[in-house]
Amino acid sequence: MQLKKYPKTYKLLVDYMQIGFGETTVNCPYWINKLAKGMRGPYSGKGTPSQIKHAASLRASKLGIDLTRLSQSGLLTFLKQNRIGIDCSGLVYNLVDCFDKEKGGQGVAPRLFGSLDFPDWNPAWRANADKLTSHQVTRKVELTNVHVGDLIRLQNGKHVLFVVDKTSGSLSYVHSSRLLTKVTGVHLGKITIIDWGKGLEVQNWLEATPNGASFGQKYFNPVVGDSLRRFTWW
Repeated sequence: MQLKKYPKTYKLLVDYMQIGFGETTVNCPYWINKLAKGMRGPYSGKGTPSQIKHAASLRASKLGIDLTRLSQSGLLTFLKQNRIGIDCSGLVYNLVDCFDKEKGGQGVAPRLFGSLDFPDWNPAWRANADKLTSHQVTRKVELTNVHVGDLIRLQNGKHVLFVVDKTSGSLSYVHSSRLLTKVTGVHLGKITIIDWGKGLEVQNWLEATPNGASFGQKYFNPVVGDSLRRFTWW
């Protein structure tokens, strides 16, 4: 995986995929605030792995639960029931912010939001998939020129993926999802490249939706602006 060339960002990714208490680890589940219902989760579904673990520990302590004694399914159930997890833009924001710093930048927040006036704990709460992949801060990238750290915009900016690897015949990404994919939470996906000269819409997306359809064929639509994107300052 080419992301391993950036050890800090790679570790952050692994930490999201291995949220652990004692010897039990799970991939971080998906959570997005349901503002219309007044339902918020800790860190608004935008936390770092350490923040997510901290929120889980506080909640477990209040309920008298020893997280180290839970099974994987029990731990996942606990996290989901307590609205503890990460949404797609929270995951991608934290990854690109770490990636930018590892490449010598100061993080993406000042250029992404045009301000330094953020809450102390994390500016990620301002991020959403549309903002992260908008024409104001990103440019379109052709498949032949895709790099690790590029983003894939889906559903007209309602969902976003982070590219973690490129080989001679495939592209791999990470995202956090729930209703869109058969595998939920933070997980990896892969696209087998049929023709590097064409767009992602004609490639072989290996990830499946809950009913077994191709995730990419169903949700990636260039007609509405879905595309590979790269921050303009990279």
